[in-house]
Amino acid sequence: MGLPVGGNRAWAMLFTDLEASTELLAALDQAYEPQLEVHHALLRDAVGRASGEEVSNPGDGFFFVFPSIARAIDAAVRAQRSLRRHPWPSGHPFRVRMGVHVGRAKWAEAIGFSGVEVHRAARVADSANGGQCLLTGDAVEQLTGGAPLGTRLVDVGRYQLRSFGEQVEHLYELVIDERRCQRRVRARSIESTAVPSFPGRLIGRSAELEAVGAAIASGARLISLVGVGGVGKTRIAAEVAIRTGGVFVDARDHHAGRSLAAVLAAALALEPATDVIDALAAELRHRPRVLVVDGVDRFVEDTDVLGRLLGLVDDLVVVTTSQPLLRTGHGRVVRVDPFDVTVAQQLDEAIELFGDAARRSGLPGVAEADRATIGDICERVGGHPLAIELAAGGLAAVGGAAALLDSLARPTVALVGGRSDAPLRHRSLAASLEDSFGLLSPGASALLEQLALLPAGAGGRLAELMGEQLDADMDVLQRELGEFGLLSVRRDARSDRIIELSPLAGDAARRSLTASGQDRVAMRAVASLLARLSAEQSAQLLSGSQHDAMVAIDECWENFATLFGRVPDDPRLLEDALATGANLVTYWWMTNPLEGMAQLEALAQDADPSSSRFCAPALVRAALLASWAGCADRVESLASRGVAAARHRDRPTATLSHGLQLLALSWAASGRLRNRRRCLAAVRESLSIDAELPVEVRAIHTTNVADVLMIYDRLGDARQLFEESRRLLEGLGEGWLVATPRSRLAEVALRQGEFVSAHREALASAEIYRASRSRSGPVRALSTLGRVLRAQDDQTSAAAVQAEAWELLRRSSAQGEAPWALIGLAATRVDRGDADGAAELFGAALVLGLRFGQPVAGAIRRELHDAYRAAGWRAVRRQRTHHVASPTEAMLALGDRYAA
Repeated sequence: MGLPVGGNRAWAMLFTDLEASTELLAALDQAYEPQLEVHHALLRDAVGRASGEEVSNPGDGFFFVFPSIARAIDAAVRAQRSLRRHPWPSGHPFRVRMGVHVGRAKWAEAIGFSGVEVHRAARVADSANGGQCLLTGDAVEQLTGGAPLGTRLVDVGRYQLRSFGEQVEHLYELVIDERRCQRRVRARSIESTAVPSFPGRLIGRSAELEAVGAAIASGARLISLVGVGGVGKTRIAAEVAIRTGGVFVDARDHHAGRSLAAVLAAALALEPATDVIDALAAELRHRPRVLVVDGVDRFVEDTDVLGRLLGLVDDLVVVTTSQPLLRTGHGRVVRVDPFDVTVAQQLDEAIELFGDAARRSGLPGVAEADRATIGDICERVGGHPLAIELAAGGLAAVGGAAALLDSLARPTVALVGGRSDAPLRHRSLAASLEDSFGLLSPGASALLEQLALLPAGAGGRLAELMGEQLDADMDVLQRELGEFGLLSVRRDARSDRIIELSPLAGDAARRSLTASGQDRVAMRAVASLLARLSAEQSAQLLSGSQHDAMVAIDECWENFATLFGRVPDDPRLLEDALATGANLVTYWWMTNPLEGMAQLEALAQDADPSSSRFCAPALVRAALLASWAGCADRVESLASRGVAAARHRDRPTATLSHGLQLLALSWAASGRLRNRRRCLAAVRESLSIDAELPVEVRAIHTTNVADVLMIYDRLGDARQLFEESRRLLEGLGEGWLVATPRSRLAEVALRQGEFVSAHREALASAEIYRASRSRSGPVRALSTLGRVLRAQDDQTSAAAVQAEAWELLRRSSAQGEAPWALIGLAATRVDRGDADGAAELFGAALVLGLRFGQPVAGAIRRELHDAYRAAGWRAVRRQRTHHVASPTEAMLALGDRYAA
């Protein structure tokens, strides 16, 4: 083009400046200069293609001139696109401020360009942010053909440029490829408010606005709007600024490492040479009395700046928005919560917000027919305003309200696609919530991750264990998550306080964990907690606190299920899952032994028996549950595998002894004579192992061994072992466990004709079980008591006790005592002269005895009257043949019929 010397003519001028060049130099060190050369080359190439001329290159900035404003804008667009596309060093992009102006200037070889408009153009570039291009009103007037393809002009307001005093410049942003800058112009706005614009109306926030107004009227000088990300704090704060004529500062618009004072100074276009606070105070004395600071939570350790300003400016009122509560020692807090969709008015407001957002997306308003479904959508997203708006924006894409509701199983995945000119944190629900996560302390962040993997939340002892693992005060961490709006609290059946993440926060946290690859690390921490908790609850299940332990496990069950579902590809998780499952054996026994057996066997399938510490316990306890699930045919297989795994240990263990006892019980209950020898061998080995084990283990195992001996009619030996077990358990104070040997002592005494002793032991056993609130323990004890009463010719009391035993059995999920309860009901039919009914029940008891590994044949024979014992036994065997193919539930239903 060439630059003509002399003359005062109009020029199209483009100034550029590299943002944060000092920080880039410090970060890149020797790599900075090569990258700066790339920066220069990209700008010069863009300008050359637009027929521009380089006037000067002071440091990392440029001054270019062009023959027309269209050419200047073309150069700016080319340059910004090239800068964005270039692969800068990771985390260190080169962002360039640009200013475009048309004005008169002189050119001379000796001094270059001169004139006030050159300085004005330079100040316009100074007012831009990195990646942003600003135009003056004069430049826009000269752009007769409109903005180039892929760009648009946005009015950003009127400003006073630095060094231009009270003069006002109307500025416009050249938005390129819909990438509008979300940061404030770096000049002093002369508008009464400098607030961001929002589409649509402010809906449903009258209470919050009234609370702020009332706080100001009452003399409060620091007011904090607090709430979770995306809940609408900025929108309310902007409305406060408009209504009060205040100054709005976006504190999120800052560079890392800058202080709050520096951000406020930049927002007010101040460049103080000395004390920043004094300069801010001097400026604010001439501004409207309300200062709104949005996003001050980025400076939670730096908020004393606000207190100092309030002390220096007498009538100043500061309104802030933040996620955690600010603890400045004074001020008023106004919580901004999601819509409470359980309240009719707030549900109506949520639906209204949905309709308004839908209309802004080019869709019709909310049809009355869709109103209920849209209410369900608002409920699904927890009344979260940003989530509601994002959902409304996606209404057309999924084909209607019903389809949209179905798509919201994972709200943080489904709700994306916010306005292109919105801040990044508001373009998706996940981004908004993850913005909150980034502000958490390390301890609260770790708690968040663990809670995300605990669908049932954490309360009571689990919460205590989490605090121990995190080495932190749980109350402090919970308060922090609560202040961010991420936590909810409920009460369990015992009125314990259960903490859990809100559904949206939990979904976002799991998404974030998966994306970062930290989900396995967090799950390992959770697995360790659950293993410790299950070990403690296992001990409680065997104590006098059994009922409370059962309730606690019920409340935590979803957490355990999550662990069991996450283990196949992680040996560490598998070990904790095996330990946890084995610890829960008593719980499964009382609730769903078949499920427990299947779960433990599945976990053990993935373990290496030679190296796993918990494979053997899992298999042995699966065998125990198999016997209680009516799968006697599985007991021998599972117990044999458990015994084999236990033999890999360096020394005999309680698990090996228990496995041998289960094998012995299985062989003895089968009734096959060929099993007798190996059964007694297993008993002898078990007793030798138990001699070296702790007394609490030996006390329980002794009962198992005595059960085997009782099957073989070795009543004296069995009685001695039951007595020993009783003595040991009473000495240990083991609560309801002592009821088992006492119940068995009653059976031995009954068989030996000692009815008084049998009555005493059976009654005591039943009362111990009842006091413990055991779900199924009293069944066999009551059945035995009924048989004792019958032997004492008290048929009326016997029938009542047997009915009670059956009722307890049916209220329980554990069916292992069903054969004994059926025997009791059958004996009642014998006494009533109903031989057919008795035979039917006895036959069912025989079949279930085989399924559950319960040797009941001898007990049935003893219950038949002498007068027709032989004939009665033949009838029972015929009924057994009839029932052998019947499902267990059908035989239990048979018991229901006769019990009624």
